[in-house]
Amino acid sequence: VVGAESPRDAIDVFSVDSRLLDSWGCSFQSDLCGMTPVVNDGSSWQRNNTLTQNPDASDNWYIALMGIGTSSLETPRLAHSETSPRCLSFYYYINGANPGALSVIPRYGSGEPGEAEWTQGRPQGDEWLSAYVDILFDEDVSVIIEGERLKQSDGIIAIDEMNFRYVSCDVYYPTDKPENECKSLHSLTNDFTLTHE
Repeated sequence: VVGAESPRDAIDVFSVDSRLLDSWGCSFQSDLCGMTPVVNDGSSWQRNNTLTQNPDASDNWYIALMGIGTSSLETPRLAHSETSPRCLSFYYYINGANPGALSVIPRYGSGEPGEAEWTQGRPQGDEWLSAYVDILFDEDVSVIIEGERLKQSDGIIAIDEMNFRYVSCDVYYPTDKPENECKSLHSLTNDFTLTHE
C-alpha cells in the first residue's frame, strides 16, 4: 500500500475511554469500529467483501453504500489535540454510471455537522484510490462519512482503511508525491459479487 503503513498495521484502534478517543482507525475487518448511523434515507452502509481478492490487499472487508438515498456514518468523538490539523487517510472506490457522491464532513464539539471538507462524485474507474483530508483538532471532533446514491445511479461507492494520523496531511503524505496512488484492488469488476453479513 503506497502512502500508508503496512497492511498488518492497518488494524482497528480503540481507547479504553469510550467517550473521547485519542486516536481511531478502522479496516472494517470485524465491525464498524464504533461508527454510528446519522442519516439513513433509503440506503445504508454495510460491511462487504468480494469473492476474489488481490493477495496484496490487507484484507477483503470494506463498507459499501447499499440502496438508493443518503446514508451517513459518524466516527466516535476524538479529543482535541495540540497537533492540528490531523490527517484523515482512507481509501475509496467510486465507479459505474452515475455512482453518486461521497463526502467527509467534520462535526466539532456537540454542534451541527459542518461543511464538507472533501467530496468526490465522479466515477474513478475500477480501482481503489487514496485520499488525505486535514481535519482541525482545536476542539473535540468526529467525522461523518456521507454517501448518496440517486435513483438513476448504477454504480458502487465504498470506503476502506480509515485512519486519523498524528500529523497533517502535508507531513504524512507530501504533496510532491503523485496524487491518488492506487491501492491494491479488491477485484471490483463488472462480474464481482457483494456479499452481505
